Amino acid sequence: MEKAFASYYDAQKDETGKQFTTIKLFDDKEQEAQSFHFVFVLDESGSMTGEWNALQSAYNAFLNRRNDDQGAGDYFTVVQFDSTARIICQQQQLANAPRLLSMKGGGTNYFQGLEIAKQAIANDQTKSSVVMIFMSDGEDGSGRDCVAIIRQLKEQYGVNHNFVCHTVGFGSGISQGSSAAQLLTNMATASGGRTHSAQTGNDLKTVFNRIAANSTTSDALVERFSAILAREISVKIMVDYL
Repeated sequence: MEKAFASYYDAQKDETGKQFTTIKLFDDKEQEAQSFHFVFVLDESGSMTGEWNALQSAYNAFLNRRNDDQGAGDYFTVVQFDSTARIICQQQQLANAPRLLSMKGGGTNYFQGLEIAKQAIANDQTKSSVVMIFMSDGEDGSGRDCVAIIRQLKEQYGVNHNFVCHTVGFGSGISQGSSAAQLLTNMATASGGRTHSAQTGNDLKTVFNRIAANSTTSDALVERFSAILAREISVKIMVDYL
């Protein structure tokens, strides 16, 4: 079909001035069915002590949903942060993703968690679409520009990995209109993601389930097509008019 269109337009190009151009979304050897690399960045500060079981329940529900949605080829990275940050697992497939998460307790430093997550994403040599899920129940104490990190990740991995960051404000510590809520909104917006509010453990499970369900191959294709089409249009304009 592609060859037929190309032949038709090539035969008409002297008359119409139009040329048939093929935009390839994938390399010839690349599978169209894309996997996902989910990067959880989870607040394990002291204020999460009473809600840690609820977080684990929501996280496990996410894994179960991906399994139910044929996500066996997905990868999972888990980063936990308080005053510092640590990586719990890096790019493990669904079957090997940890089910039990332990917490340390401490302050709340978004920047530390994002820095560790950034390193994990940089090590991803696959073609997977990277979806960051950033969850916190409190104000960031780092004093650093966390939005800039998300913006940088989008610039570096927006095309090759369709990078997106969804943020979740959990509990009463992040009220609507607060500086913490605004920061989480700005972080999500910088990547084209969404921000969510979860007041209870059940709310958190619902949010995680929604993110898991909405991470589909068709979404990845749309993101990839939009980015590549924008690039091709820019090149065309430069060639024709500059």
